[in-house]
Amino acid sequence: SLKGRSVLDVGCGRGRWSKEYAARGASVTGVDISPDAIGLLAAEMPQHKFICEDIPSLGFPPGSFDVVSSVTVVQHLLPEKQQLVFSLASQWINPGGYLVLLENVRGFDSPHVFPHRTAEWIRMVEATGLRCSHCWGSNYEVLFRFEASIMRLLRGGAPPAGAAIPMT
Repeated sequence: SLKGRSVLDVGCGRGRWSKEYAARGASVTGVDISPDAIGLLAAEMPQHKFICEDIPSLGFPPGSFDVVSSVTVVQHLLPEKQQLVFSLASQWINPGGYLVLLENVRGFDSPHVFPHRTAEWIRMVEATGLRCSHCWGSNYEVLFRFEASIMRLLRGGAPPAGAAIPMT
C-alpha cells in the first residue's frame, strides 16, 4: 500500500501510472510537458497535483517525495539531460524513498530515443548517490531476452537462471 506516501510521476502523460499510484493510496504529483495531458488529469484527479513543465526547471525542495517514478521518459531526453534528471530526482527523494525507473535498453530507429544498456542506466543513477536495490527485465524486453537466451544456448552456454538481476 502507498497510503499516505507522496509520489512524483515524471512524464506522467495521460496518467496511466498516476492513476495506479493514486488507486494505491498515494498523493500524486504528475509532471509533463503536454498542457493537454496535464489539463485532462487535473480535471479528472482534482485531489492530486499536476504541473506542465520541463523536468529540469522543476524546483521541488529536497526530500519532497517518497517515490519518484519515470516510465519510458528519460530515454527521450538528450544524454546530457538524462544525468541532470537523475541528479534532481535523487534530491527530491526522501531518505529511504525509491526511484522507479523503467527505460529501454536497446536502440531504436528513432532520432528521439537515447537508450542505454541496463548497467549504464544503473551507473548513471548510482552516480547520484542512490543505490540499485532491484533490477529485472520488463515486458518490453521479452523478445530481446529470448533472443539472448537462444544465442547463449547456440554458443554452448547455460541459459540464464532468471530474469532478475540481483544487486548488492
